[in-house]
Amino acid sequence: MARRRLPEKPYRIGEGIEHTGLTRQTRHFYATIGLIREKSRTQSGYRLFPASVFAALTRVATLQKK
Repeated sequence: MARRRLPEKPYRIGEGIEHTGLTRQTRHFYATIGLIREKSRTQSGYRLFPASVFAALTRVATLQKK
């Protein structure tokens, strides 16, 4: 199934990961190795990431399946 492109705005990690189909463990691994980095934080401390991060993760996931 083709995934639609996310509108360009900051996303909390859970919102964006839902779009990629990756697991929580994979997301944690990518953050640990520095593949994804937060852009900013909300006032309540949630990390925010640009949509481009999730587009890149979708490409990585697709390539891993091949």
